[in-house]
Amino acid sequence: FPSHDMFPVCGMDAFMSMANKIKKELPDSVNRIELYRYLAPLVSFIGDGHTQMSFPKNDLFTKESLRFPLQLEINANDSTFTTELDMFRIPKNAIILTINGVDNKTMIERMMPYASGERYFFKLIVTNYQFPALFELFYNAPDYNIKYLWGGKIYTKKLKAATYDKIHAEMNRNKNAQAIVTG
Repeated sequence: FPSHDMFPVCGMDAFMSMANKIKKELPDSVNRIELYRYLAPLVSFIGDGHTQMSFPKNDLFTKESLRFPLQLEINANDSTFTTELDMFRIPKNAIILTINGVDNKTMIERMMPYASGERYFFKLIVTNYQFPALFELFYNAPDYNIKYLWGGKIYTKKLKAATYDKIHAEMNRNKNAQAIVTG
């Protein structure tokens, strides 16, 4: 049988060093979200692009939980965040500069250890997919001061965190408005 070297990217010594550090820091009792916070970077550190931990989304994303209200996409070529839809009076394809004073580069750096991938480009794609969960893990707030670029001008807007139902109502409003414009 072919043997699979589990540590071709990170090396076993580096992996075990990180595992031992986490073991020392890990409290006796943690919930699944906190366990993910500790262990996902270790699992992603393997770096093969396949081995990863799934975020316990159902623990964080309930119908009642308040969350970041926009749908964003991370551009894997330049690491910018853009809005996927016209929502809450921020236009589609607006470039997000900061959220609560934190720029996209800082957010990506904080999230990157949670993304498995052999190269930065692939890790950005994984981070984009995991963005809603990772954003909530690190940057959840009752409201968000958003600075964005649209049409060559910089705007700011304050948005409240919203429930799943409110976000989806806004998404449907957007789809209905688009259907009227194009229909």
